[in-house]
Amino acid sequence: MPPKVDRTSRRKETVPGGSSQGDRSHVEGFNSEAVPDEKDLRKLSVSELMKALPERNTDPIVGKMLNVRSEKIPNGIPKQVEAEKRASSLVVSGIDEAPHQLKPSERQKDLENKVADLLDILEVECRPVEIYRMGKLDPSRPRILLPSRAHWRTALANSKNLRSAGLANVL
Repeated sequence: MPPKVDRTSRRKETVPGGSSQGDRSHVEGFNSEAVPDEKDLRKLSVSELMKALPERNTDPIVGKMLNVRSEKIPNGIPKQVEAEKRASSLVVSGIDEAPHQLKPSERQKDLENKVADLLDILEVECRPVEIYRMGKLDPSRPRILLPSRAHWRTALANSKNLRSAGLANVL
């Protein structure tokens, strides 16, 4: 810790905006005596902030809590993304396969066109985020990932329209 004389001299060297010049020089190093400007802190990445927090912290319990939190953050985010993805997924069975002699890209286009027709029948006004076949090519079970849970609910609520459209075998 610098001597008290240095700290008081820094406080007197103010610049417009209320912060001292001494404070601005320590934002990058996060000196425990300096008070960084909030605008400067917002420019830092999450990893830079997570590294700087333990340096400025004097409470050992808070230090341990910060360490545990930084370990959990990378693990929790992918699980949340996966849960959101599953919540807006539809698994459809009964859609006819494209002929096997087609190129894979042509089979995918065929599948996308059939799914678009299916969503029109279900009165779902959106584009799926992802469409792909599940398992081997033979099973006719594409998986449709809709952009939101609301579109998913609309599709399920209007599934009765499939029978009248001649798609009674599509679930």
